[in-house]
Amino acid sequence: MALNYYSAVFPTRYVVPRMKKRGYGHISFVSSAAGQFAIWGYSSYSASKFALRGLADALQMELLPYNITVSVLCPPNTDTDVFRSLHTTTMPAIMRKMTAMAGLVSPKEVAKAHIRGIENGRYLTTNGLMGWFLGVGTAGASPERNLLQAFFQFLLGGIIRIVILAIIGHFNSLSRSHALAQKKFKSYLFQDVLIPEDEEMEAFDMEDGEPVTNGTDSEGQIRGCGDPADWGLSPAQLNELRAIHDSVAELLEHFWTCFPPVTSELKKRFNTVTKCLLVLMLGFKCILKGNLPGTKTVLLYLWVILHLC
Repeated sequence: MALNYYSAVFPTRYVVPRMKKRGYGHISFVSSAAGQFAIWGYSSYSASKFALRGLADALQMELLPYNITVSVLCPPNTDTDVFRSLHTTTMPAIMRKMTAMAGLVSPKEVAKAHIRGIENGRYLTTNGLMGWFLGVGTAGASPERNLLQAFFQFLLGGIIRIVILAIIGHFNSLSRSHALAQKKFKSYLFQDVLIPEDEEMEAFDMEDGEPVTNGTDSEGQIRGCGDPADWGLSPAQLNELRAIHDSVAELLEHFWTCFPPVTSELKKRFNTVTKCLLVLMLGFKCILKGNLPGTKTVLLYLWVILHLC
């Protein structure tokens, strides 16, 4: 709390009186995706990041009459030396599985999104498609300055809530499975968490020196979708598609285990609806970003999304 929360509170208390006297200003807080969605092992970290979000929500209302605006940045896992060291040495396997769904972005991408969000007057700034979904699904009582974004929150909030509940159910099952395998405690991130006796904290599974994710084979191909190198997409787009593929495939696999056996026809219809929703959400995301990609890129996006389920 001292590092993540109070380090933001004290400077804010210092600058607000001066901004009021000046008649304008802007305060931007850096929270995290963990400040929107708390998971196993993040109890201390998420508490501080949720606190920042609450601080920002209240401050924006208090400072509005003084022409002082407030914004919040909620990035996912960021590719820094600290994160890489934590991820490959001391982070438990269960945390690696959960955090993998959020994807990994570069510090440069986070910084660009932050500056762009401030320039565009956004209250909440996220990174990537998964970050946007999470922002829509966790909007709750937070302010929203963009009418189009507010419309998507109204339109998609219920649907994304169902998806989030399914993800939580999946994470809960991982937590139960992990707890059954525990044999001792170990201090981790200012808290006591359960760690297997063999300390299942090995680095990524590697083949030929490269990480292998659940949704790709050893050559980096997304199963059922061919070689990404042949699609003509940028590395950032490929990473986003891989993240979507892995997350949706794992989510649907878990979703059907939560229900009694159903007919193949019902399952097929549900998967078809899911595909259509993903395509619509992807289109909405492109519109929000003001990005009008070429026909080839759009078709490739849609083709990949339609192969996810």
